[in-house]
Amino acid sequence: MSDPNERFHGLTIGTIGAAHFGSHFLQLSLAPILPLIRDDFGVSFLQLSWVLTVFYATSGIGQIVAGILVDRFGPHRLLMVGITLQSLAVLAMAIVPDYHWLFPLAFIAGLGNSVYHPADLSILSRRIPQHRLGRALATHVIGGSIGFAAAPLVIGGLGAAFGWRVGLASAGVVGLLIAAFVIAQRHALHAPHIEHHDEGHPHRKLSPSFLAILSLPVIRLTFLFFALSSLNGAAIMNFGATALTEGYEATLALANVGIAIALGASIVGTFASGIIIDRGTPHRVVAVVALVAGGAACLLAGAAAWPILLVIALLAIAEFFFGATLPPRDITVREAVPAGSLGKSFGIVYSGLDAGQLVGPVIYGFLLDRSLPQLVFVVAGLAMLAMVPTLTGAWRKRPAAAKTLGGGAS
Repeated sequence: MSDPNERFHGLTIGTIGAAHFGSHFLQLSLAPILPLIRDDFGVSFLQLSWVLTVFYATSGIGQIVAGILVDRFGPHRLLMVGITLQSLAVLAMAIVPDYHWLFPLAFIAGLGNSVYHPADLSILSRRIPQHRLGRALATHVIGGSIGFAAAPLVIGGLGAAFGWRVGLASAGVVGLLIAAFVIAQRHALHAPHIEHHDEGHPHRKLSPSFLAILSLPVIRLTFLFFALSSLNGAAIMNFGATALTEGYEATLALANVGIAIALGASIVGTFASGIIIDRGTPHRVVAVVALVAGGAACLLAGAAAWPILLVIALLAIAEFFFGATLPPRDITVREAVPAGSLGKSFGIVYSGLDAGQLVGPVIYGFLLDRSLPQLVFVVAGLAMLAMVPTLTGAWRKRPAAAKTLGGGAS
């Protein structure tokens, strides 16, 4: 007979995976249809990039605040509010009369998006036993990756066939359906608060302050690693389809299929990396090899105006290796995060993803407006290679972090 606790843990993991799918699906709601919005509103790619910048700036700052609120009020409440708010904002984007209305809705969507990483990872860390935590984190990563891969096909396909407004509306409806599911399963998300105490003074709670966590070099290096990771991701996910149509004479439909294939390869890379690590290969070796190989593939994709199918193949290879970095990344984060402040720590580190997405749209919109679409992939490759010293630096700084917090790093 199966263990009821195992089934309940599975429900928690599945619900968090579904929420992370919704987060990533909604993040890419604009990316597959940017050329259609540009043509309809008569604006430049750089102007549209500012909408994405507002979204990611709000999400990044909000993620730090959300991390503090998670530790104080509980992650399950913030998760339910966040996914509902983001879904409603994306749905409203489908009916805006002009370009300027996208900005306040991007701000609202960014607020909703800010809750996922501190809430999701706090729930998993508090509810899932150690022997299942690896699979739980993998499910979380893969759920988000599937959301990224599905968005170009669903939103881009519907947008190409019926107009960008239909594509956006479909994204909002999918998000609301996922929000309803998460709310229905809220009993599986309630995460008990974990208190840590000073060994010499059992009644004194240990909870490192926000500034104490922020002062740790390992946290700052991990933040920078995430920012560079997101700068790479912004190129492929948010501007990859546009770069393929502008620089390689691909149709929008083919470009979105190509990006979906590349993002699907990322999922395969995540699976492969997890298997390799479980079989004994050090996660640090996997991370460095994957970063160098993926960065090289990105640079090659942008080196010349190759045939479109070759470019898609190179992007798929790059994304395969990018996906292979995700399990080592999450292991590194778990090692670096101080005990007793999961929400704050996850909020700081994962806000690096939004920092990269904040800078990326401005860079890539600028390059596209100046008819330099191949450089989108060159910048992505350079960002991936630059991730290597930040990750190796974080590994070196981790022992010092544990000593600084009196053994609080976990």
